[in-house]
Amino acid sequence: MSRLPLLLVLALAVGCTNDRSEGPGGNYWPDAGDTADVDARDGIASDANESGDSGVGLDPRLDTGNSDAGTDADELPDSGDARDLTDARDTNGVLDVGTDTDAMADTPSDTAEDTPDGDVPDTSATPVGCVTEVGAGHHILPCDADIRFDVEVPEACLGGGCGVIVDVHGLSMDADQQDRNTNMRARGREYGYLVVQPNAPNRAWNGGQHDGAVWGFLQDVVNAYHADRDRLHFMGFSQGADMTLRMLCAHADELGSVAPAATNGLDCPELPSAEIAILHLHGTADVLYNFGLAERLRDRVIEHWNYGEGQVIADDPAHRAWRHRSAAATVYEFHAHDFRAESGLLGGHCFPGSPDTEATLPNQLFPYACLGEDQFDYAALAMAFFLAHPAR
Repeated sequence: MSRLPLLLVLALAVGCTNDRSEGPGGNYWPDAGDTADVDARDGIASDANESGDSGVGLDPRLDTGNSDAGTDADELPDSGDARDLTDARDTNGVLDVGTDTDAMADTPSDTAEDTPDGDVPDTSATPVGCVTEVGAGHHILPCDADIRFDVEVPEACLGGGCGVIVDVHGLSMDADQQDRNTNMRARGREYGYLVVQPNAPNRAWNGGQHDGAVWGFLQDVVNAYHADRDRLHFMGFSQGADMTLRMLCAHADELGSVAPAATNGLDCPELPSAEIAILHLHGTADVLYNFGLAERLRDRVIEHWNYGEGQVIADDPAHRAWRHRSAAATVYEFHAHDFRAESGLLGGHCFPGSPDTEATLPNQLFPYACLGEDQFDYAALAMAFFLAHPAR
């Protein structure tokens, strides 16, 4: 069966078997007056009264100066001000990501510790396992026979201490198309993170079959580049978000935070006991993964960790978001959007803020960018969220 009919069958099967629950207008959606410090221009909450901070301040030393690798590097916000990172339309909006600035991760140069005899340990990058070559730039590394990994390495990460973001594509996609939608390679260079983007065999992740290989490769990257284990993060779209959720359930005690987008929410029979920060996004008009699945996952998370009533942090006509905090001050954000992709087979199964509006890459079935005016940027939100929420 060719990929296009397969995706059509999947769309029809999922869309028909998963009932939408409350959706817009249900009990969870805010009243028009139920907003908290919402910016009138773009609906993004500054939340200054809640935490006392005005957004996330980035250390300018994270600027690697490596703006020539890849595209769009010049379009990224100045690394001295993370508040700019969160606005999808210009660089004046502010989103407080729910943490104090002194909780920010150290720069790579700050993370090395002296050994007991006073010598600084060697943190030079060294090949380990599937990471058979090291160095700044882009590497494509095979591993576990079936999976190929695209790895973006900033120059600043060669001496150790960087965080790692694993950015996982969905069905019919590959690492290049994922990056067209998230621009995480350039964001990692800008903010001092190694970025790992795995390629699924035949462009499809088979449930949890590949999780061990992906997690093992992440460990090789951490060891090869002496990465900061407090700043390991997963994000993903569709099947990649399903994997992100499984990693949350299996490895919560080893991750900083996660940002799944458009997940079916069914891959974790039991949510983990360890709390970590979660940025959760879903489209209300999603055809492949009905929005009701997102609502059920949201309700499970809130109940599992005893989150209180959420604070409204965005209330745009097409984007609503809530922030919940547990008793331990762990953050869970739920973002719902009404945007749609160009293809009716996808509906709201798309990336808000993505520039990937045309199917131009080899074997690309669909462009997964959302269409519509005044979009926020999911990947920018995820980057800011990771910066603000390392492991405790």
